[in-house]
Amino acid sequence: MNDKDRERLDKILKVYGKDIKGYAIAGLVLAAISAFILLVDKYLAGTLFWWIVVVISCSGYLYMRIHRDLHWNPLDRSKGKLGRYVGPDTTLTDPESERSFALNDVVKIEIETTGDGPFDEDLYWIFHLNAEPPVRIAGPVAMGQGIFDALEGFDGADFEAAIQAAATVEPALFLIWEKVGNE
Repeated sequence: MNDKDRERLDKILKVYGKDIKGYAIAGLVLAAISAFILLVDKYLAGTLFWWIVVVISCSGYLYMRIHRDLHWNPLDRSKGKLGRYVGPDTTLTDPESERSFALNDVVKIEIETTGDGPFDEDLYWIFHLNAEPPVRIAGPVAMGQGIFDALEGFDGADFEAAIQAAATVEPALFLIWEKVGNE
C-alpha cells in the first residue's frame, strides 16, 4: 500500500470507521451465535439449513457494503495481502515482464483480442504510459488485479467496449479510455 492509498484509506475510515467496526462486531456476534446454535441444533432439531442461509446472507451483505463504500475487495489476494484499495493510484504489475506502473501514468487503455481462444489467452489489456513503452497484460491477470474497479476512476471509460471485446472471437483492437489532450 503506497502513501496515497494510506491517505485515502485514513479519510474513508474517518467517515465510515464506526460503521465498519459496527458491521464487523455485528458479523462476529452473529457468527458466534450461529455457530453455537448450529452445534446445538444439529443434535436436537435438524434445522441446519436456515442458519446457513442467515450466515451466508449476513456475510454477503457485509461484503457488498464494504466493497461498495470503500472500493476495497477483501477477497483480492493478488499482492499477497487479504485485500486492497483499488483506484487510479493503484499499481498494476505485468507478471511476464515484471514491469509495474501506476494507473496515474496511463494515457490510453486498449483491449486487443486475438483468435487464439478458447484454449489460449485471447484478450490483452494494453496500457499506454506517459514516457514508457506500452504494457500488455493478459485479461485474467488484469482482472485479478482489479482493473474493472480501477476503471471506475477513469472518466469516460467505455465499459461497453470492454464487454464487446470480451465477446469478440476475432482479432480486433478496442479503445477503452484515452486521456483528454493525448496525441
